[in-house]
Amino acid sequence: MPPKSKKDLQPVQQEDYSQDVVLLTTVSEARLRLGLLATAEALAPEPLSDAAAAPPLYIELLHDSQAPAVSAPATLATDFTLPVSLEYNFRHKKGPDIVDRLINASLEVRLCDSQTRVVLATAAVDLLPFGLGCNEISDNAWPLNPSATEEPVKVLPGSTIALSIRLMHQPGPSPPQSAASRVSTANTSSSGSKADAKAAADAAAVPASPVLEPFIAVHPDEAAGCNVLEFAPQLARPLPPQMMAAHVANGALTCTMALHLPDGRHGQQHVVCIGGSIKDEQLMWTKGCRTYLSPAAVQALKALLEVDQPLLVEVARTVSHSASAADNTLSDPAFSAYHALLQLDSAAEQLQEPGAVACAGLALPVGCMSWAVQQGKVSAAGLRPPTPATG
Repeated sequence: MPPKSKKDLQPVQQEDYSQDVVLLTTVSEARLRLGLLATAEALAPEPLSDAAAAPPLYIELLHDSQAPAVSAPATLATDFTLPVSLEYNFRHKKGPDIVDRLINASLEVRLCDSQTRVVLATAAVDLLPFGLGCNEISDNAWPLNPSATEEPVKVLPGSTIALSIRLMHQPGPSPPQSAASRVSTANTSSSGSKADAKAAADAAAVPASPVLEPFIAVHPDEAAGCNVLEFAPQLARPLPPQMMAAHVANGALTCTMALHLPDGRHGQQHVVCIGGSIKDEQLMWTKGCRTYLSPAAVQALKALLEVDQPLLVEVARTVSHSASAADNTLSDPAFSAYHALLQLDSAAEQLQEPGAVACAGLALPVGCMSWAVQQGKVSAAGLRPPTPATG
């Protein structure tokens, strides 16, 4: 049967994941223990015995500042099982730093009241295994942590959720197939009835889903010898008077640190921690940062520590010269004066202790960064001056 219009000849569009690594995240059900505060004066919730007394609930997935995924509201079964069904693809662009981006991100699961939108419980999923050779994180009973809310219905400890996160990708873009060709194929393989032709045309109007295959983030040959290093700057106080004066004058001083490590190829790699901010006259960091170490980098770091070489830490500051969040331009005319190199002398001794997996200590100043590069202390700086926005 010939197509009735040019619209039937348009290629069927499908979502293209060929440039992405996909976190295929699936939540299938939650097994809940709920309690009820009978009165506002009650000190602890009483276990809820009737599932019908609970409000409809839904699941929300959050990952790496991407748009959240939300399930349809569902009511509890009599055995307090929440029959949710949610599958979502979170995307990361492919690139040489994909492992670092994955292990520095996390995925949060939220259980919410559909009537009030209040978050009743959460679960944080650490994606560290993706940097150690795993390609799937799954658990049929991932613990849910109850939230402190004023809602009468409470989630109690022992509640769990079934979830899986798989690394997937689309090996290559699939050529689009026209609706006319799909209809023609259907007609040649069927009796040619009008009903069959219409069914084939309706199917052709639906975009085809891309074929996703498992993505190998860390090659199996590397998995046994690789590692992940986490760098976490600690609280710093007291602060130099000049730093406090700059913070008070501008109101938006931030600090950045970079740990210098051998990359195993006669070069350097840098573990960069951003977001150091001043609060209550002390420098605080919201979180640490991680980097993937290839087997060659692991051996190079071991060799460095075995000859008692210190670990080098680079520090710099940036200042926002605008009080407006919409025009938060980072720059610092005095960047070079506050761009310095420090060394952590105690790392080699601590990490060479049998069974040691962590070290901590004070980083002592070596000198300003420009001098350190000139003197060959480091081959190059890992932190660059901020580039003012143009236009």
